[in-house]
Amino acid sequence: MKVLVVSQYFPPEPFRVGDFVNGLQQRGCEVTVLTGFPNYPKGKIYDGYKQSLCQIEYKEGIRIIRVPIFPDTSYSKWRRILNYLSFPISAFLIGLFVIRSRDYQKIVTWQLSPVTIALPSILLRFFQRSKAPIFHYVQDLWPESLEASGQVKNIKILRLVDIIVKFIYKSSNKILIQSKNMSEKIEKYGIAKNDIIYLPNWSEDIYIPVIKNREIAQIEGLDQSFNVIFAGNLGAAQNLEILIQAARELVSFSNIKIVIYGDGSNRIFLEKIAKDLPNVFFKGRRLPEEMPQLFALAHVTVVSLKRNPIFELTIPSKIQSYLACGRPIIAALEGSGATIIEEANAGLVCRPEDHIALKDAILSLYQMDSTQLEQLGVNGRYYYEQHFAREKVLDRFLELLAE
Repeated sequence: MKVLVVSQYFPPEPFRVGDFVNGLQQRGCEVTVLTGFPNYPKGKIYDGYKQSLCQIEYKEGIRIIRVPIFPDTSYSKWRRILNYLSFPISAFLIGLFVIRSRDYQKIVTWQLSPVTIALPSILLRFFQRSKAPIFHYVQDLWPESLEASGQVKNIKILRLVDIIVKFIYKSSNKILIQSKNMSEKIEKYGIAKNDIIYLPNWSEDIYIPVIKNREIAQIEGLDQSFNVIFAGNLGAAQNLEILIQAARELVSFSNIKIVIYGDGSNRIFLEKIAKDLPNVFFKGRRLPEEMPQLFALAHVTVVSLKRNPIFELTIPSKIQSYLACGRPIIAALEGSGATIIEEANAGLVCRPEDHIALKDAILSLYQMDSTQLEQLGVNGRYYYEQHFAREKVLDRFLELLAE
């Protein structure tokens, strides 16, 4: 089966779409990826890449077509708009010359932010008169998440985005959603329930429980402490200010360390408000293959989101990674993500945007018997295997493509 995958982001950028493509390739699909030059999360083109009109590379049999993009992860509205528009425009115009969409049997759009990622799939199919069905995989709901993050407040712009979203959904054959609770938001655009399919996120096979490596613990400075670890994007939606505020409340507990791995648009701000705290450590972004060993150092992991109805519908993908590695979780959020932690009995849930509740949750696990704490991690791993195991999800994806 020949599959065209359209995604603004692709490895070496840290997104699961790369593992998805590898999974299709391993299952006998011939995959071409249409993507931009890597620049996330710092908004700078990665070392080893230089933007050109078009770059074609092959990795493990996968054809990767990279097109120009305006790199940006700032809070500048105009720079962000240029970023959101540059990929769909260049992907469509260049794609007309280097891709024959009618040669593909299926087209998959991996839709993170922005939703405009989906436009090249639709336009290429239309102008090249392809009959390939489009599978639109929704990772992020627009325009709701755009408004919730505070990036856009102008009602006219939000209405325009809403019109674009409706066009994208209506132009797709199947809408895949990473959380069941997303369905209602998509149905409002007149999409039939049968065309909306729940397909959860998973974690790469590297995410497994591993034994704590004392040498790594010493290198990281986390050998003799109770480690509370957050890993992932440091953006506005993650609301990590409450983790810093909780750390301030915990200063008297000298054995508790708040450790933050990752990068993003809010990192400088977070470092600024935490600069006087001896118990907060920013470790920067690490390679995915390093994370299981780093998670093994965590007594507790943290996932956090702002309080907003739209965030209640989504499942942050770090939850699957934490569960897969068998680590206890504190979820400072509501909705789908919180439900998973409760169903799995994998940790504690507390109110979002409430640093005192987060502090209390950390202390509850800190004071817990080590056997009980480890059992929470075991529970999480079991739940992961039942609901999110990579092979199960990818096999289901292939079944959908083959229908």
